[in-house]
Amino acid sequence: MLAAGGLENARLLLVAQRDWPQKFGGPDGALGRFYCGHLTGYLAAIRFNDQNFARRLWYQRNRDGSQLRRRLALSRDAQLQHRLLNTAFWLDSYSVADPAHGSGALSLVYVGLSMLGLHPRLGNRLAPSPTEPQSRSYRLHLSNVRSDPKLIAGTLHVISQLMRKRLGQRMFALFNPGNRYLLRYHAEQAPNPESRVQLDEKHIGSLPGLRVDFRIHQQDIESVVRSHEILDRCLQEQGTGRLDFLAGPESRSEVVLKQALDGYHQIGLTRMSESPADGVVDRDCRVHGTVNLFIAGSSVFPTAGQANPTLPAVALALRLGDLLPRLP
Repeated sequence: MLAAGGLENARLLLVAQRDWPQKFGGPDGALGRFYCGHLTGYLAAIRFNDQNFARRLWYQRNRDGSQLRRRLALSRDAQLQHRLLNTAFWLDSYSVADPAHGSGALSLVYVGLSMLGLHPRLGNRLAPSPTEPQSRSYRLHLSNVRSDPKLIAGTLHVISQLMRKRLGQRMFALFNPGNRYLLRYHAEQAPNPESRVQLDEKHIGSLPGLRVDFRIHQQDIESVVRSHEILDRCLQEQGTGRLDFLAGPESRSEVVLKQALDGYHQIGLTRMSESPADGVVDRDCRVHGTVNLFIAGSSVFPTAGQANPTLPAVALALRLGDLLPRLP
């Protein structure tokens, strides 16, 4: 059983293949190829017309006390119609220090905390700040305050959230009374055999390291951009809300590419396939052409999908654990 991680599974097999070149599909096979992860970042903010709809997508407490939140995704029919890869979206808070959140309540809390010197203790780093640097002058925050019709109720709600965080209750982010949130995307990459890893001359311990050639295809980027545009159109047609893009149409692809990083999940390097010509392991996670060599982990995924890989990786490991005792 090989369960060393997305990259390490491939490295160990590549080292073995160096001594037995025809193993694992041979030097031109799938081993070490089809390397992918997930594209993630921010391309837009989302503004809701109905606060209750935003609440349904926000953090909720499960029966066991854990917190969860819903994701948005395009339907299967929409993906097929527009030839899109899988993409999921979820809400993140703006920092209280960023007036782009559009909430008078958040702005009033920020101004108050700053004047009292408490912002670093109560409000700082409570939310990501992926947008371009903006002025944090009181003028922009006071503009939010003046235009907020529900200032008092919203401010009390924000303060209660900050106090719960200060008292040690687990909180991920702030609910925004202004109904405007950052929209994080988490997107699939198309399988690409040219995106790969190879053994390096430099050694890590007694074994060669890896030379990573992580590729991002134009299809990956266009799918993210187009998925946002379709989501925006659907929100407006249904009267639910709209997206406020953080960049104009001509530079959206560049924004996605700038946020695309290697190492955000390692998937596909020992991929599952029906045939040894297309992958490294079969449907039971057994290495093609072997009797008793199995691989567990996200490296066996043939595609990344939109979901985080931990749950399916554990599910495959449990299935494999059930299979192994029944083998002859």
